[in-house]
Amino acid sequence: RRRYLLVSIVGQAVVQVLLALVLVAGVLAVGVLVGAGFHAGRFLLVVVPAALFGWAIAGVATLLAVATLSRGVTAGLVTAGLLAMYLGFVVAQIEPGLDWLRALSLFGHFDTTAVIDAGVVRPADLAVHGAVAAAGWGGALWRFRRRDLAA
Repeated sequence: RRRYLLVSIVGQAVVQVLLALVLVAGVLAVGVLVGAGFHAGRFLLVVVPAALFGWAIAGVATLLAVATLSRGVTAGLVTAGLLAMYLGFVVAQIEPGLDWLRALSLFGHFDTTAVIDAGVVRPADLAVHGAVAAAGWGGALWRFRRRDLAA
């Protein structure tokens, strides 16, 4: 059964990469249609942080699903968490005294503007998303195994 969860996690990771590719390809296609001057190479770099951003969310969601055994509770908690992080990210941009909130949000580590404008992908931001994904997925695998032992 643990192998089943591991296969599911690999599937989540692959789907997130494919979604990031489709997202970027769609934006590039629309850009061509409307005559936007996108730099395709820099824009394609967005696939990496977008996939890792998705991995972070998927990792946390998987851990919550294993811990709560409820899709509804998991969906509610993930949605609430994303909304709270986005709110903190926006408030940090508006209020200089609260700029520390940016670091607490996954959105604060997802700077696509720097990637598209200058081709700058920050390894620290990728590391944050990767660490959150690894902690979530790793915790889910651990919790899943522990839950089965007690059952």
